[in-house]
Amino acid sequence: ATITALYQQTETLYDQQRELFVRLQRALLPSANPDLPHLEVAAEYAAGARGLDIGGDWFSIIELDGERFGFVVGDVSGRGVDAVAVMARARFTIRAYLTDGDDPVTVLEKCSQQFDIVTDGHMTTALVGVGSWRTGEVTLASAGHPPPVLLGDGRPRFVDLSPGRPLGAGVAPYPVSTFTMPAGSTLFCFTDGLVERRGEDIDTGLARLADVLSGVADRPV
Repeated sequence: ATITALYQQTETLYDQQRELFVRLQRALLPSANPDLPHLEVAAEYAAGARGLDIGGDWFSIIELDGERFGFVVGDVSGRGVDAVAVMARARFTIRAYLTDGDDPVTVLEKCSQQFDIVTDGHMTTALVGVGSWRTGEVTLASAGHPPPVLLGDGRPRFVDLSPGRPLGAGVAPYPVSTFTMPAGSTLFCFTDGLVERRGEDIDTGLARLADVLSGVADRPV
């Protein structure tokens, strides 16, 4: 009876802490997507499984001026409240630099000086972009993050992107990638939790994602 009571008490405390961490993480995510001219924005956060939703994944999109918008999708390594705390730092730091008018490369170069895996205990991947709805041009830079998928005419394709080091892995240059989104196309950004499986090469997961998105792209809208 004593052991059972201790187990029940431990389970109750775990559930309370887990609920607190989940509420903290979700409070740090955008409560709603901004209303951007000439654009449709959709985002979804979904935990991989019960007990795995206390992590450091995040997304953000902001209007920069009447024509341009900025966005970021990121992922902090590890789990728990420490990962959520690093996520909060990264999210608001990147957002501030984008609001100040920095391009994606400059944003990541500045951030690379502020994060350190030795002191933080975590690494952070991030995909940062700035786009123009008028021209369709999008500029991207990646700190170790998977490339987005462009859905338009034909089969979906991964954007050609050379990732730099994750934030926390040292100061390094970040290559830039620029491309044009055709009218009516979709840019699909994600974190690696969507495609990674234990015991499976990540290329297999990326190929599976492309197949799924190909089926979506073929449906009439």
